[in-house]
Amino acid sequence: MSKRSLSKSVRPVRGRAFALAALGVVVLITACIMPPFAQPQSYHDFADTRGWLGIPNYGNVASNVMFLVVGLVGLAAMRTPAVGAMEAAPRRAYGVMFLGLVFTAFGSAYYHWAPSDERLVWDRLPMTLVFMPLLAATYIERLRLRSDLLLWVLTLLGVGSVVYWNTAIT
Repeated sequence: MSKRSLSKSVRPVRGRAFALAALGVVVLITACIMPPFAQPQSYHDFADTRGWLGIPNYGNVASNVMFLVVGLVGLAAMRTPAVGAMEAAPRRAYGVMFLGLVFTAFGSAYYHWAPSDERLVWDRLPMTLVFMPLLAATYIERLRLRSDLLLWVLTLLGVGSVVYWNTAIT
């Protein structure tokens, strides 16, 4: 591939990255302008309110075991040679995502044990450590980025959004 054709193939990627960054700035500004809103209390009404083995809302609490299993299996897979051959930036993003799944198992079980606004933050906070790194890994791979900057910016924005939302309920 000639130097000229290589530079033409890089332009669309940079253009998409710029468009993505511009969209992110617009969304961030909009979020900062809009006031946070409280969670409707009906959100905490779940289908399975049966207790079992002394655990209230057993089905909701126990189902979080699968987040733990998938998180631990994913973290173990991160140590395999095939994953080790990946570029470092998306590999780290996937690692944070799997760690987020482990945290989600505990945070979500804590919330579902006794659902309330105060506990909901511990359900949502670890979920941002799943969603935002996964989003970052997707963009890092598609845009062929080599930096972890997007991972940490998106993860901090996700955590910040939960903290910002939490200000509306406290």
